[in-house]
Amino acid sequence: MILYFSGGTTSKLITEFMQEHNCSRLLSYYNDKKVIEQKLCDDVFLDCGAWSAFNRKVVIDIGTYLDYIKSHRDYFTVAASLDVIPTNNVNKSAEDSFDNYICLKKHIGNEFPLVPTYHKGEPLDYLKKLLCYPDVDYIGIGGMLGYKDTAKNRRELFLDLVFDIIQKEHPDIKVHLFGLTDLSLLGKYPIYSADSTTWSRAASYGEILTDFGRILISDKSYYTGSVSRFMSVNNFNEEQLFKMKGYVNNYGFTIEELQSSVEKRQMFNIVYMKKKADNLTTTSSIYVPRKRLF
Repeated sequence: MILYFSGGTTSKLITEFMQEHNCSRLLSYYNDKKVIEQKLCDDVFLDCGAWSAFNRKVVIDIGTYLDYIKSHRDYFTVAASLDVIPTNNVNKSAEDSFDNYICLKKHIGNEFPLVPTYHKGEPLDYLKKLLCYPDVDYIGIGGMLGYKDTAKNRRELFLDLVFDIIQKEHPDIKVHLFGLTDLSLLGKYPIYSADSTTWSRAASYGEILTDFGRILISDKSYYTGSVSRFMSVNNFNEEQLFKMKGYVNNYGFTIEELQSSVEKRQMFNIVYMKKKADNLTTTSSIYVPRKRLF
């Protein structure tokens, strides 16, 4: 499975670290043009940035997006079609997304994969329409960013439904999950690629990603509430802290640098996520349970 690290970080240290570890990146036409045009990565998934634009009440012009794609063809390996974020009229947004795909595909042809997106909440008939359309061989599944950990079962039920339809209609199609890197789910479905900003967001909140769950490791408090929903090293006893030090040392880091540096936490999360993703395959049916640390 290909894991795309989302976010146009401008940190030279993180960029070089990603290059050293052969990381693929998802960069947004709306947010990350300056990063895209530096050509810092060999494998870039060009996202249109429709979700970010929608949240800022901005409409991306399809002609301008097409011109950008054509003039920057050598800057990416795969591109998302221009999707329309569903609001009250999900039928219309699905139709508009499909029309955008047809328009872009007409001008682009088969130069590179162009990925249309099916969003949670859109009619299932639209998903089937995409799966049965002759030119679609790579599809994105989106609209799951609103799901929190407490809604994991609902997210899983949604993916069960989606992949059941995919297996019936077009079992060989490549599937990309937008904004999802939950390893327990990525190991359950035949997913070709996925992306999220978890590696960076978790680090900014003082957390690292581990086999035991997310752990609050920073020496500063990033939570306004009285209790974090993650384990905190500040509450570890001597034995627990010793085990955690050994765990992070195996990844080439020290607990002290992870406590004090956001960039070091980002690096740790990059190494952890890439290692896990590299061990998943598109035919995997493995459920990855969370281990117990103590």
